Amino acid sequence: MVRDKVKKQNIELRIKYATDGLIPNKSVSENETDLNYFQHITYMQSAKEIITGI
Repeated sequence: MVRDKVKKQNIELRIKYATDGLIPNKSVSENETDLNYFQHITYMQSAKEIITGI
């Protein structure tokens, strides 16, 4: 399992589940989460526009 592999590298893996696609992006942008798995640049740009209005 991935968790066991990264643990050997002193990395703590915590899985969070979200019901909305914007929640993980906001969590990353606010430094509450280090990364999200499903991310790609087009989606991130779209989420940024929705969250910030830019």
